[in-house]
Formats: sequence, C-alpha cells, structure tokens
Amino acid sequence: MDRKNIAFFSIFLFLAVNVVSLSNVIEGYYGEESGRVYLFTAIALISTLMATIAFFIWRKEEYRK
Repeated sequence: MDRKNIAFFSIFLFLAVNVVSLSNVIEGYYGEESGRVYLFTAIALISTLMATIAFFIWRKEEYRK
C-alpha cells in the first residue's frame, strides 16, 4: 500500500475511535464518573488531531503532480 491509501484508511480508523470515545464520554457524564469523562475526552481529542494530520497527508499525496 502506498502512503495515500494508508492515510485514507487511517482517517476512518481515527474517526471510528473518536465516535467510540465520545459515546463513552456521554455515558460517563450521565453516570457522573468524572475520571471516565476526562480519559475518553483526551482520547477523542488525540484521535481528532491524528485524523486531521492524516487528512493533510492524504491531501498532499492526492494532489501531488
């Protein structure tokens, strides 16, 4: 696999991690478990950052001439 395909699939992987983490944040918030909320919020923020980086890598590879 080339770099473009790896970046493309990693975007979806990081977004899936983000969705799962945010659902755990909501469950922790309503269950009043503050430790769980902070942990999964941090994981969601990191996965969002990684998905953004993967997007820019994919865009650079996609539009390279």
